[in-house]
Amino acid sequence: MIPASVCLCTFSQLAFFELKDYRRALDGFQSLLRKCPHDPALLRQAASCFSHMKRPQAGVLMLLDYLEWFKATIAKNKERDAKDPLVAREHRAKRARYERSQSAGETAGGSEDASAALPAAPSTGGVDPSLLVPADLDINLVNILCELYLDLHKFQEVVDVVDDLLPALRANLRRAMALEMRDPNLPSPDEGADGEDGEEEKEEGEGRGEDGQGQADSSIELPMDLHSKLGIAYLYLREFTLADAIFAPLLASATPGGVVTYDVESWGDLFFDVAEAYVNNRRYPEAERLCQALLTVPEWNNSLVWLLQAKCGHHQAVAQLHQQSLLAPSGASSESAAASAAVHSE
Repeated sequence: MIPASVCLCTFSQLAFFELKDYRRALDGFQSLLRKCPHDPALLRQAASCFSHMKRPQAGVLMLLDYLEWFKATIAKNKERDAKDPLVAREHRAKRARYERSQSAGETAGGSEDASAALPAAPSTGGVDPSLLVPADLDINLVNILCELYLDLHKFQEVVDVVDDLLPALRANLRRAMALEMRDPNLPSPDEGADGEDGEEEKEEGEGRGEDGQGQADSSIELPMDLHSKLGIAYLYLREFTLADAIFAPLLASATPGGVVTYDVESWGDLFFDVAEAYVNNRRYPEAERLCQALLTVPEWNNSLVWLLQAKCGHHQAVAQLHQQSLLAPSGASSESAAASAAVHSE
């Protein structure tokens, strides 16, 4: 589903991004962000542009500004709700109706309907601006922020960000799971059967989350793409026990006869990134298991994986590199030769 805010443009920014013209794409997204400064979809796109342009620091600053605004706004809304529960109930019901109308408009109407669904500015009598504050923290924004921190080799910052935002992230996942299991034909729990009832149960549940979103949240795992960034940060911080606990399902998936939680064909990039982190921290047995799994996939049977294997002490991979450089086309030959040279320089 394409966010309504992105439909404000003529999709030229998205086209520039797909064409890898990140400078022009970023200019367009920043122009839209001046109209919708806290739109998560636009922030994700702009942060991705910064990443591709090798400007991670700029992306980090932008996302930190958003997170500071988000936490301050959520805190202010909670304070307002605590003072007047009736206003809080009315606001949640209004938000539920607004989110359903946004979802229905985007699904049925394409770009034209999605653009029309965007609320007008308050001065034009549009939607209550408080409804534009996201109900949940966008987990993809946190994922991108951690990726930018890894690019900057700021590994402790990755840990600090996840620890700081973990209650909000788990609350987000809990709400998403509840929405997936709910019958779409039934009223939202925010609204109740008649638009107002049903809040008492929700409010009782909310009361459990003061110190970390309640007991149930502790069993909710983060998505692996974010969890793996935390694990990679732990590796570089030499917190190997914590890293191994995170990567246990991945390593089991790479072990013949192990329980396959993550299919290497679908998660090849993750296998490679984690293997590289293990190699860089001299944890060669774990890296070797991941490399062996990658080599079973034709797409990943390449010089990059052979190089990782060679760094694990498998000198047979060096001979394979040399043979591949003799048999491959000229372009691939130069790639293999470069990898072979890198192995010899170790």
